[in-house]
Amino acid sequence: QLENFQQKLWLKKKVVLETNWLITLDKVPASFYDEICQAAENPLQTLAWDEQALTQRLEWVELFGIQAAQGDLAGGTGYSIPLTATFLADNKSLVLDTVYLGTDLKERLLATFEDIEKSTNGLLIQGDNFQALNLLTQRFHQQIKSVYIDPPYNTGDDGFVYKDNYKESCWLSLIDDRISLARSLMAKDATISSSIDDEELGLLQTILDRQFGKPNRLPLVTIKRGSVTGHKVINPGVVRISEFLISYAMDKDSWAGNDIYSERERDSRYDTFIVDYEKSVDKWALCSLLDAFASSERVEKKKLRVLLGDAYESRIVEFVSANAERVVQLVTVNLAGVGKDFVEAVRLSGQSSNRVLRFARKGHSDVFLLGGKKLIFYKDKLGKRSMNSRLYKAGFSWLIPAYANSKAAVPLRLPRFSLPASPA
Repeated sequence: QLENFQQKLWLKKKVVLETNWLITLDKVPASFYDEICQAAENPLQTLAWDEQALTQRLEWVELFGIQAAQGDLAGGTGYSIPLTATFLADNKSLVLDTVYLGTDLKERLLATFEDIEKSTNGLLIQGDNFQALNLLTQRFHQQIKSVYIDPPYNTGDDGFVYKDNYKESCWLSLIDDRISLARSLMAKDATISSSIDDEELGLLQTILDRQFGKPNRLPLVTIKRGSVTGHKVINPGVVRISEFLISYAMDKDSWAGNDIYSERERDSRYDTFIVDYEKSVDKWALCSLLDAFASSERVEKKKLRVLLGDAYESRIVEFVSANAERVVQLVTVNLAGVGKDFVEAVRLSGQSSNRVLRFARKGHSDVFLLGGKKLIFYKDKLGKRSMNSRLYKAGFSWLIPAYANSKAAVPLRLPRFSLPASPA
């Protein structure tokens, strides 16, 4: 009976105690600026981390460094205490938090928005995640593009402000309930990602397999969080220095990820250049990359480094970036497991050292052969979204939380909750 009562209490619909908005000043009528300047000096009862009473002006100082703003000859107004309406007009990108406004001023300001819900492009809820997800279920059903969670790793380290030493059955129930609620919010092309370490990686993967299906798994990302230094050096056996990001698609066939790129030096193995790329493949002529670069610079190849000096590498990087579809490398062809037609095409290409042969593949990109070797293009190494020759495609990337079909808008609503502790 006690457990049933606790469950009913936990599932009882909770009350929103307070709601506030973050609004950029360009969306606030200038007629409110004088009142906002006065309100910006009103302290909250809550203290900042340094035990200083919070005000809107001090928050702007901390977040945006407005104390450095100075007046100018063009009539711009500098920072002052209190702030002035002219200063606000000159700095309309500042974000106003309605928590600092009195009730009357806040209500009059919000009334200027024709539809505050449509104007809101972000929602932040302070409260237990189970209750917050329940609150979102009806409004955002199947609209969320991405979900990221950071659950307790269950390592027993209670140095955190939350419990981190659940029994495995409780941990499973805790995570499963919340992932189930999050799933109901997700759009068809959405993803869910979770940070975790090896302590509960297996159990979390089991939950996600059951909720989303094993075929919807996305690549597991390993994140290095430490090094084998200090006390870890004397620990026996393998040392834990990594965490993981485990991700799933709601429907892998409908999902499209974002590529990310890491910066490296130019790959000098791509040392060949297609001179007349715009012609048909069988008429392509190839030369060395340096010959093509020297021609573009109108400099003798042997004098490139001397004349360009320290700018040599940056200039050749620019040249490769602008011509990535023409810069290639000849590599040995791996014939293991390939069809007879392709083997024959490689053999035929080996009979000519100056004519490129195109091998068409249905459903795949064509292969270009020369002298029995394969041409690989620098543009493919860079990826479709980057033509910077120092950027190379890296591992799997995930999306930041966003609503499906969201439109640019201004206010960010901040409901604040007072919720009972979880019976778990």
